[in-house]
Amino acid sequence: MNITTVIPVRNRIKFIARALESVHAQTHQPAEIIVVDDASTDGTTNFLMEQTKQTTNLKVIALEQNIGAAEARNIGIRHAKGDLIAFLDSDDAWYPQKLEKQIAEFRLDDSVIAVFSGSRVVYSDHSFSHIPAPEVTLTDLFYSNALSTTSSALISKNALVQVGGFDRSLPSCQDWDLFIRLAEIGKIRVVQEELIEFLNHDEGRISRNKSGMLTGHEIVRGRIYRRISDPTMLRRVRGSHECTLADIFSSLIFEPSRAAKHALRGIALARSTQSVRILARVIRRTVSKATSYA
Repeated sequence: MNITTVIPVRNRIKFIARALESVHAQTHQPAEIIVVDDASTDGTTNFLMEQTKQTTNLKVIALEQNIGAAEARNIGIRHAKGDLIAFLDSDDAWYPQKLEKQIAEFRLDDSVIAVFSGSRVVYSDHSFSHIPAPEVTLTDLFYSNALSTTSSALISKNALVQVGGFDRSLPSCQDWDLFIRLAEIGKIRVVQEELIEFLNHDEGRISRNKSGMLTGHEIVRGRIYRRISDPTMLRRVRGSHECTLADIFSSLIFEPSRAAKHALRGIALARSTQSVRILARVIRRTVSKATSYA
């Protein structure tokens, strides 16, 4: 099982060297590294071309026009020779045993088509651990993007081709949409360790494009609802999504009235410990913000 690493990059001169170093440090080396440079303008392209002179298995595909990370990943998939594709965002980094521990999971079960891992999410002033359940099902993904990030993914190329890769038409949530389609055709496992470092910053992540983020969520939610035939499950899933929107409007986009409205809808649709806790969190954040502005 050969591995191809696919890294989409656009204007990441501050981070791309760190990402590549983390690939070179793997105890199980990928057969090839494909970096799709999405029309960078900050010196990233020149840096990558210099790197190809030092790394024999590094291939750089330099695009003339910006097409977005989703389609850049699709281009990487189409050019990949490996049986497995390991995605890495250019501002994230892997821990050294990431690929070794994931490929061991593939060897345990032939029905597995994707293996993820836990991650360390790093902010400027704090960090926390995110480790999904050992196995993430289609139902789990209906409720939320439990897998969180493509940087922890090691996925069968055949499976990626079968489901059609990333949907470039989505302004956000392309990973969540892909993971749902993968879960429909095979088993998804998760190594129960932090094996990547996800760097949360303000420099151009899709999640900072607030309008696109909300539109992507809306489209993917609609696709999920059309997949669910059981009315009780649909109600619970809708309630969970309302709670997610409440979180978004009380943190990433501070609109407290909309946050409270979504939290109350979540409780009305599917009262749970989670929905009540989120309403309480919305209230705390609103009071905290109001106090800071006073």
